[in-house]
Amino acid sequence: SEPKPDIEIRIQGDDIDRLIQVGYDILEATSDMVELVNVMDTIPTTKYEYLVDVDKEYSSVIGITQYDIEQQINLAVNGMNTSVMRREDNELPIFLVSNIHSKEDLENLMIKSSFVDNKYLLKQLANIDMVSKRNFISRYQREAIIEVTANVRPEYNTNEVQSKIETLIAELVDDSDATIIYSGEKAFLAEHLTSLGIAGIVALALVYFILLVQFNSFVQPFVILISAPLAILGSVWGLYITGMSITFTVLLGVISLFGIVVNNGILLIEYINNERDEGHDVKSACKESINKRFNPIILSSTTTIMGLVPLAFSGSSFFAPMAVALMSGLIVATVLTMVVIPTVYSMLVK
Repeated sequence: SEPKPDIEIRIQGDDIDRLIQVGYDILEATSDMVELVNVMDTIPTTKYEYLVDVDKEYSSVIGITQYDIEQQINLAVNGMNTSVMRREDNELPIFLVSNIHSKEDLENLMIKSSFVDNKYLLKQLANIDMVSKRNFISRYQREAIIEVTANVRPEYNTNEVQSKIETLIAELVDDSDATIIYSGEKAFLAEHLTSLGIAGIVALALVYFILLVQFNSFVQPFVILISAPLAILGSVWGLYITGMSITFTVLLGVISLFGIVVNNGILLIEYINNERDEGHDVKSACKESINKRFNPIILSSTTTIMGLVPLAFSGSSFFAPMAVALMSGLIVATVLTMVVIPTVYSMLVK
């Protein structure tokens, strides 16, 4: 599905006219914000229609049917494809239009009977009024709602822009008799932050359990999982350098990053254990593991990073922050893993 807008403002209440006014006030308050693009709203517009009240009894007496009136009014107001002109094997449609531009023009429209050769002015057959009609308006929990949505330019922080909008609306918009609800990226992130945190903790716990079974040690899985906070540190650094905000996709990327960086730690620890099994001491085993596993780890991380480059430079506020978080987290975690994991291993494992 298509990503949701970064900014979503819902105006809710019972008085539709009041909601429309608040909607226009919000658009005016945010009209000078260069941070926003693709600003859209669901404010219902008012359109005007002709209401033709036909005197059916009189029109039937003089030989004018309801069909005659409807067809000829539709032709006069909307136009109609009446025929096709053929020229050099090409067919050109002929569209017939009238010069009806006002209520008076419509009243003086001649209606011809399809049964008798008589014509009458429309105002002789019906009363004509101009009425206003409002477009469809959405409802939520039985209350009318109007939405104002926008996206944030990639060079700006979504959370900061949202806070700026909330401040502007609080200062400039009278929200009496209406409820303003913010449900964009910021609200979505706050709503799902706890569940994502729990998911991350569960993922690390499962990884620890699997490593515990694999290495038959309580300490070595802990050493490997040091890569996870290093990845978080790298992701935060990358987002700070690029000026991007923490989004829902960023958090998903960080959680998936845990599995990637843990693989590098597993390669190092496994090779260190193999070296120790061959009789090397802890210090030399750590040095040998770095010398021999450096190229495979760097190459695998580099290919992953290069695959994320198109997303990082896509300019998408949805995918670019996630790609930047993955790339920077992987870079920092890969480099620091080469130093931190062997160092911690030599300190904790004897």
